[in-house]
Amino acid sequence: MEQGEFGRGAGRAGVCDANSQLQYIRLINSSRSSVGKVPSLSTQSLPQRVQVGTTLTSVEGTHVARREVLWGALTAGFLPALPAEAKTFQEGLNRYIRKKPLEDIYLYLPPTLLARAQIANCEAYFTPAGLSSDDVEAARGLLRDGQAKQLRENLRTLRRYIRERSEAEEPTVTPEGNEAAKQGLVDFIDSLEELDNELFLAKRDGEGIPGEKVPELLETLGIILASIDTILEQLPQKYIERAQAVAQANNSVAFVPDPSLSDTKEPVSIVKRLKDDDALF
Repeated sequence: MEQGEFGRGAGRAGVCDANSQLQYIRLINSSRSSVGKVPSLSTQSLPQRVQVGTTLTSVEGTHVARREVLWGALTAGFLPALPAEAKTFQEGLNRYIRKKPLEDIYLYLPPTLLARAQIANCEAYFTPAGLSSDDVEAARGLLRDGQAKQLRENLRTLRRYIRERSEAEEPTVTPEGNEAAKQGLVDFIDSLEELDNELFLAKRDGEGIPGEKVPELLETLGIILASIDTILEQLPQKYIERAQAVAQANNSVAFVPDPSLSDTKEPVSIVKRLKDDDALF
């Protein structure tokens, strides 16, 4: 490796050895009397040797991490390519994300109906006397296992379909219906996590849930079911009827055909109550 490199202020460029540097210093010092007061040069004023390693040493002795220099150059190269707005970036990114087609949206409805009925069965464990540890485990299983496993993703897909239908050239969903479905999905996720967390804490402690806390759990359960209904009510009736037939074939006890479906074209509540009219749900 060369011994050193003269700075630009010296008026020379290139790599010189130690003897050449000393000769240059003597030449400058010898001309001080004829030129005037010229600062003396010494070996201490020479630029520090640039070290090839983890750091780079400048003339002043400042250390700059080599990794930082490389990352800075790489980042600077990419900055002009970044879009000015996040929306533009997202639109460009969506071109490369393969989304599941929504032509067969009715295929998501039967499992959603079955999951809704399964979650509604939690009410049987929320008695005025409270929940035992076994009841807590069984109720939490209804929220998480079986048909409920895919409920979140199914509802997100239904919500996406509703949004696309509201933004189509000939929309089949009103803006109000789109907003209702959007809020319904938020309420569903929040309420489901709240109820699941209550049951998880009771299960972790190995204790049941006292009776005085049951009304609060029932209220949360009611929000979950109402949120699902809000989303489903925005979907086309022909899909509802077909899904009800499939769900009824899989669970004839929980699902009862709604006679009003054949009398109106307006969206209706698609899941019949599992108990009498004076029940909570």
